[in-house]
Amino acid sequence: MNGSAIRKVTVIGAGVIGLAAAVSLRRDGHEVTIIDRLPPGEACSFGNSGAMPRSHAMPMSTPGILRKVPGYLLDPLGPLAFRWRHLPALAPWLVTFLRSSAPDRFAHILTTLTALMQQSHDDWSVLLKDAGMTDRVRDNGALSIYRSAEARETAWPLWRMLIERGARLERLDEDALRAIEPGLPAGYSCAVLEHDYRHATDSHRIPTGLAEHFLRMGGVIQRETVSEIEIGPSGPRALRTNHGEHPLDLLVLAAGAWSGPFARRLGHAVPLEAAREHCQSKSG
Repeated sequence: MNGSAIRKVTVIGAGVIGLAAAVSLRRDGHEVTIIDRLPPGEACSFGNSGAMPRSHAMPMSTPGILRKVPGYLLDPLGPLAFRWRHLPALAPWLVTFLRSSAPDRFAHILTTLTALMQQSHDDWSVLLKDAGMTDRVRDNGALSIYRSAEARETAWPLWRMLIERGARLERLDEDALRAIEPGLPAGYSCAVLEHDYRHATDSHRIPTGLAEHFLRMGGVIQRETVSEIEIGPSGPRALRTNHGEHPLDLLVLAAGAWSGPFARRLGHAVPLEAAREHCQSKSG
């Protein structure tokens, strides 16, 4: 504990972020309880891609993205779709998103995210080892494929920004690409290979394995639905759930797509939007 006092910490959220925080706090000797309405590793921690890059911190709001939005919306298979009736509620977030695409702002965000991801990569290495889960990830790199060398060169300035921040990248021609991915569909002629990129073999087993490790460490997980955070003179005082009231000493908020209302209760206007509408529909 390095002389620090033991605290009672409550974590809202049994996803991978809440679990990782809880394990770290428990390792430091604190008494830690996780509260979530779902079992560990459900919601986004169940259905994610399992990607664990070290340097691929590219923000979605890239310079020039505004010009691409009409094409995205007109393409039924494009990367962007949203319900127009949600536009009034989404508008403040969209404004912030588009402002973040300004070149100077983008570069600043990229630098910050890259540093965060590199630290996260190192921390995950320790966490996976302590939890006995090093066999659940593969350091197999990642490919970004292109239909032409021209398309790759158009994107290369963004890749170069990652290289300047420590990424290990390699440009592959078609022969090298096919040697790595012989089953690749026809029409792709080149790629960018990111070496510092690992993948979970089963993304759901990472959080469930962390939960098992956390319980072995003496942590507590409670299946309850948090409805309210009571605020006292010194900050969060108690949680109300469907099982009653829980007094608070320290609180960690890691509720994913449902963190927004709780954050506002704590006085923080977090610009948070769920990537998929059905995530929000499950919040009740």
